[in-house]
Amino acid sequence: MAEPQRQLLSSIREPNVEGDRLLTTVLQQNGIPCALWAVSAAVHYGGGLCPLDIEIAINAADQQRTFELLVSHGLSISTSDQQKGPPASFRDWCESASLSSQYHDRRRTRLLTPIYELPATGNPLDDILRPFIIVYSAEEVGLPPIASPTENNAAYITLSVLNPDLALCDDETFVKESGSFLPRDSLVPSFNSLVKSELHVLLVHAEPHSPVWGQHMAQLSELVHSRAYADGLDNLQDTVADARFNEFISWFRASLKGEADYKRLESLQASYRISAV
Repeated sequence: MAEPQRQLLSSIREPNVEGDRLLTTVLQQNGIPCALWAVSAAVHYGGGLCPLDIEIAINAADQQRTFELLVSHGLSISTSDQQKGPPASFRDWCESASLSSQYHDRRRTRLLTPIYELPATGNPLDDILRPFIIVYSAEEVGLPPIASPTENNAAYITLSVLNPDLALCDDETFVKESGSFLPRDSLVPSFNSLVKSELHVLLVHAEPHSPVWGQHMAQLSELVHSRAYADGLDNLQDTVADARFNEFISWFRASLKGEADYKRLESLQASYRISAV
């Protein structure tokens, strides 16, 4: 891999469209299908949360290759304060992951998944503000398998289609002559797929009152109140159109009114986890 190519990801400094596309393009160029997820995806539907990190989903089978690729670009996999140093391999990370789940910053609100750190710049302010690169497995967060953006899949949509203002320049002649980097389009889960994914995470991975629970309850709330969803919370069951989520959606609506029944939630999570196996 040429050195300029290696420096692409280390140049990311903000969790914006440019940074998203740099990351997803490098993954696509190396045969790893990916999609923006969580706040990185929800922001394109008008969700009110501001991305602090770049969050993507890939197929679980690609996690090891992604680890090797990102490390080759100068990124390092994040570890908790209790660990002495980064793992030497993805297998080492998997073996120690349960031990590295305790953080003292916003990483506490993330699922137990690979979190990568961009290289330090030496500027204290820039280094504090640099985003984490968070790589989820589609299977773990309840997303359908991810394929190339060129393949038809109703569960995903490209940024250029979702928001024509973000359409890419496809002038390859200009790129070749100028030496500029030509990014590829990023995939985003469809609105329905993104909502179902958040419901899945809340039922399977998030324990009530935990930082992860609070984060994903906020993400779901912002999605169903976003400009992309005009049907209203009372019609969410019809929109999702998946009977597995009906009772939890009713619980979610009640919780937004201050009527959360956590005993009922415990039962709903247990039932869903059995059906999701």
